[in-house]
Amino acid sequence: MFKIGSKVLLTLFSLLFCGANVARAEWDFWGVTYSGDSSVGNHIWTINSDTGEATLRTTRLFAGNGWQTANSYVDEETGELVIYESDGGLHAYDLDTDTWSDRGGAFSSDYQKVFSRPLIE
Repeated sequence: MFKIGSKVLLTLFSLLFCGANVARAEWDFWGVTYSGDSSVGNHIWTINSDTGEATLRTTRLFAGNGWQTANSYVDEETGELVIYESDGGLHAYDLDTDTWSDRGGAFSSDYQKVFSRPLIE
């Protein structure tokens, strides 16, 4: 575990999904920090806002080593963290399987903002 201090810059993503399991109850925010190493990229954290404790979950080197904070989000249907890369690609991180998946290509860079359509049940 890592205690987040006031000097660490974090981008927090609120969890917007239902049915949280026991493991998810230990944290309630996502955080992204730059590692400081251009060959490593970014650190992806889960954070307990009550205690300030954070757990490093994965690292990711995004295209051009950049991502857009304003266009990244948490998928309400899956609970995955979706990162919008600087080149327009969308990539999702699934904590349960500890895997990244491609969510979209360069089409998204043609728009100011894209919105994922919710799954219809």
